Amino acid sequence: MGIPKGTSGSLTQFYLSGRYPLASGTECLVINGALLPDDGILRMIQSLKVGQQILYKDRVVAAGVHRDQLVGMESLKVFKNFESVEYTGELNLIQHPWDIFTLNDAALRYDFLLLTK
Repeated sequence: MGIPKGTSGSLTQFYLSGRYPLASGTECLVINGALLPDDGILRMIQSLKVGQQILYKDRVVAAGVHRDQLVGMESLKVFKNFESVEYTGELNLIQHPWDIFTLNDAALRYDFLLLTK
């Protein structure tokens, strides 16, 4: 099984870290905020262990880390010593401001399916 469920936190720019702190646990699951998940990536994320990361087109989608590894980090980057697993499916990542609008239809349809299961 993956990292234990716990409180959430945010990896933010330094000036926002007082308002949006890191999670309080020692093991953290870090998920790229630009990700619009689907069932496939969610299963992979839920099985992550500390020291593992999921990459998609050379970008970190999620990683299992010790909280100490995040101190001073302002954005998610590839962890050099981590076991990397490449996600081979298609993912929706918000990369440009207009992606919020162009990907909105797919995100709403996915949310509807989740709510009506």
